[in-house]
Amino acid sequence: MESFLGVLEPRYYKEFHCTMSACKDTCCSGWGDVVIEQATYERYQKSHDILLKYLFEKHIAVNEEDSSCDGYRPYALVKMEKNTCPFLTDKKLCLIQKRAGEKALSITCDTYPRSFNVVDGILERSMYVSCPEAAKFILLNQEPMQFDFLKQKVEVRNHLVPAIDTHSRFAEGKPWHYFNEIRRFVVDILQNRHYSLGQRLTIIGDFCKSLEQVSKSESDKAINQVIAKFKEVIQDEQVVEKMYSREAGNVRMQLEAMRILLDFRLKGENIGQSFLTCINEFIDGLGLLQRVSLETAALRYGEVYAVFYEPFVRQHEYVLENYLVNHVFKNVFPFGPQKNAYAPVRSIYEEYMAMVLQYALLKTLLIGIMGYHKGKFTVESMVEIIQIFEKTIGHNISYIQQSLDFMKAAQMDNTAGMAVLIKNNK
Repeated sequence: MESFLGVLEPRYYKEFHCTMSACKDTCCSGWGDVVIEQATYERYQKSHDILLKYLFEKHIAVNEEDSSCDGYRPYALVKMEKNTCPFLTDKKLCLIQKRAGEKALSITCDTYPRSFNVVDGILERSMYVSCPEAAKFILLNQEPMQFDFLKQKVEVRNHLVPAIDTHSRFAEGKPWHYFNEIRRFVVDILQNRHYSLGQRLTIIGDFCKSLEQVSKSESDKAINQVIAKFKEVIQDEQVVEKMYSREAGNVRMQLEAMRILLDFRLKGENIGQSFLTCINEFIDGLGLLQRVSLETAALRYGEVYAVFYEPFVRQHEYVLENYLVNHVFKNVFPFGPQKNAYAPVRSIYEEYMAMVLQYALLKTLLIGIMGYHKGKFTVESMVEIIQIFEKTIGHNISYIQQSLDFMKAAQMDNTAGMAVLIKNNK
């Protein structure tokens, strides 16, 4: 059990409550194997519940493979059956919790959909958009996301919570002692509604590229100059409009890249029926069922963007803004973890690329689906698709890394490549 003297969290965090069996989805399906830490595994081995003991022996096995990112190997794993946890009851409740109590849950099951990081001893709590109930609180607030600092003692069971020490200064080529200021500034840019979301993301890309370049010099003066320069830029709307125009992007290249990446994900594991439905609607919405040429599909893509997507998002852009702000906070963007058992350590610009890649995939999916539903698409539909997308794409760390490798191989790991993904499709 880890103790912390303060908490930083989005305001939505305290509003969340699990709806249990009333939830339209379940935490217990659609994932890979569930991690069981050693203490919980050993407790399960000593269980006196005849039914649970039998099921523990049948479905939980010690992990012999080192599939970690940083030398960490999950001690044991629950083997899923047809993408579903074998301890899930027909009423969508956990049999372990029902028979042995909430404290018997593994850390993984006890934590989700909550997400924890520690920055200089302060616990940061947020939530995953992949939970339907959490997604509503995260995405549907029309006001910019707010954060609260609570000076109170809290405890968490997870001893593997990623921790950041900003006193590390320039470790890993990143200016850690500026982390809090830089992340706050990124959130400020994302919540600056004077500019389109595409413009905001492009500004953040240039900011991250500049940070990465000057960080090599390990100069405080250079870091301060970059921060001051971009703070000045975003205050001048004329400068932003000149530097970051709203001109149309390369629709054909954008659609081709996204189709390749979505097809690659479909060849992987843990594809739920909800995601397959999204893909089928995406294909139908762009007329891809007729095996049309890429040029014809791109024309349809641009048409759907102009007729359905752009007017809809103009009214509901706050949903995507909240999605990105939550990503920034939850993933300690743009630095990423210093050391994490579950995720690779990336450069500042690679963290930016990963965020843009997920945004672009989501946007592409939404455009196709809006073409399918036409004028009947609602903001609730948008939230549902984001939740399904995040569960299938956002949680798949290896897929995101492989997609980044694809971007590098296609020589799109640069400003021009990111512009292809971000630019509008008019």
